Amino acid sequence: LSLSLSHFSFLLSVEVAADGRTVKLAGTDTLAGSCASLLATFKNLVTVLGVSESDASKMLSASPARIVGLKSVGRVEVGNRADLLLLDNSYDLQYTLIGGKVAYSKEFSKEAS
Repeated sequence: LSLSLSHFSFLLSVEVAADGRTVKLAGTDTLAGSCASLLATFKNLVTVLGVSESDASKMLSASPARIVGLKSVGRVEVGNRADLLLLDNSYDLQYTLIGGKVAYSKEFSKEAS
């Protein structure tokens, strides 16, 4: 997913620019945040930082769900909502399941184009 350069202004009247990967103070190279997707973050945790797939998955699902008090998401357990990403060995998205149903299939996407 690639976003065009965008400018935003916040309560502190600090203007930032986002390019789809990073957020910087407008007109500078000073980092002000990130707009990386969770999939890109997962790939970086595993391939760049050497975090295990299991730990990276927990960092991006179970931990945030626990922090905000969501009990039926973030873990694969009976009774939980089945929102899952299925990746190949290169960590590229193959399927997205939402509520246990296929919402995206790379195979179907290829056939449609």
